[in-house]
Amino acid sequence: TMHRKAAATLETLHANERDAFIEEIAFHYEKAYELGVTTLRPVARARLRQAGVVAKRRYETEAAVDAFSRALALTEPEEMAVATEILLAREEVYAWRGQRAAQAKDLEQLAQLVGDLDRQRQAAVALRRAAFYAYIPDFDRAIPLIHEAIELAQVVDDGVLQAEAYRQLGNVRFRLREYDEALAAYDQALPLARAGGKSTTVTRTLNGMGMALDEQGNLADARVCYEEALQIQRQAGDLAGENTTLTNLGWQAFMQEETDRALAYYEQALALCRQIGHRVNEANGLANVGLLTFLHGDFEKARQNTRAAVRLYRETGNPRGEANALNNLALIACYQGQPERAEAFAQQSIGLARKWGGNGALSEGYLYLGHAHRLIGRLAEAQEAYERSLSARHNAHEGRMVEPLAGLAQVALLRGDLGPAVQYVEDILPALTGGDYAGLNEPFWVYEVCYRTLSQAGDGRAGAILKQAQTLLHTQAEKIKDEVRRNRFLEAFSIKAI
Repeated sequence: TMHRKAAATLETLHANERDAFIEEIAFHYEKAYELGVTTLRPVARARLRQAGVVAKRRYETEAAVDAFSRALALTEPEEMAVATEILLAREEVYAWRGQRAAQAKDLEQLAQLVGDLDRQRQAAVALRRAAFYAYIPDFDRAIPLIHEAIELAQVVDDGVLQAEAYRQLGNVRFRLREYDEALAAYDQALPLARAGGKSTTVTRTLNGMGMALDEQGNLADARVCYEEALQIQRQAGDLAGENTTLTNLGWQAFMQEETDRALAYYEQALALCRQIGHRVNEANGLANVGLLTFLHGDFEKARQNTRAAVRLYRETGNPRGEANALNNLALIACYQGQPERAEAFAQQSIGLARKWGGNGALSEGYLYLGHAHRLIGRLAEAQEAYERSLSARHNAHEGRMVEPLAGLAQVALLRGDLGPAVQYVEDILPALTGGDYAGLNEPFWVYEVCYRTLSQAGDGRAGAILKQAQTLLHTQAEKIKDEVRRNRFLEAFSIKAI
């Protein structure tokens, strides 16, 4: 047929650059098969699969899904190994796009095939299923699948698969805040990935190690991990990986109170994930930029980015991200003088956090619910919410406790109960005087509560606290290069002396 001849001609003419013409080649073979040249089915399927791989490499996710789906349609029921490879490739694209229902359907098909597969493919399927459950998150289902993959990969002596399994185990331990265990898993993954020449697993493992080291306060070693990962990713043109590393560098800058530098990293990461169509990471990028613009005092821009993040989190099936973004919307609404909206956002977040067991999001939700009640004038409800926030942070380091404590101090102050207010402030001061602001979204509000409480109590430390707050304010302002943003920040968070 003409289609068969066209495909053969294209392959001959462009033998050294077939990837550039693979979509057209695959189309002609597919059409020749549909017109009755049944012997071309395996060739058409192979070229369609290759077209999907090329589109995936270029981050053309819709084209990749289309090509993989057409290739799958040319696969016979007994061709389970081929079907598995195509399904694994398509499922990964669905994961990028946040199409959870389609992803789950592919994983269900893979689970049905797994009993008839070789051990390497069984391990690969177990890891993709584990990644899905870890994302939901359902760690009780993810962890056994990861251990199953490790055992299968060890039996066939596949170091690359072992590396990926240990990396995923590290990710789960990190999410469970078991940082020593996470690092132990990453330490097992990294040499295996290096030995296998799997650069994406190397860089993902380095990012995991960096995040765990960040959480342990080892920022210098974490940065070494990120910088090595970024160098490898840029050499390889790994835009998706680069997005992850830039995001982690942004988080580290935020933890170091370098909000201008953090925002620059986050904006670069957001632009990259939009470029490659990675909707899951785009949601994270929008949330990160939203938080940093809030911290710079641009509440309306923060609201717009965070609302967009909530929508994407819902579309891509990420309740953890949605809960955190709803909390940020609640916080922003408080600063925009809209406590009723803040209350609604916080209640939504609390509901989500209860379902997936996120203590961090639960604590934030109750904190901002407390803010909303306090601003409305419901002091009893505010106190209860702040106490619940504090309870949810029982495993947090000292600095993370100060915001709910400040809420309780302000409620006591509003009631005229100066004694309890001062006691709460006494509990806050060690963290403030130690300069421990890591992860705080409202350090200046905390300072203001402490200053006003001590002033009303006639405590001579009030002046020192005010001076410390003003020093922090101007130190952070100096790090904001843009004059308009710097002035907006100063206007939003300045503390006026009594």
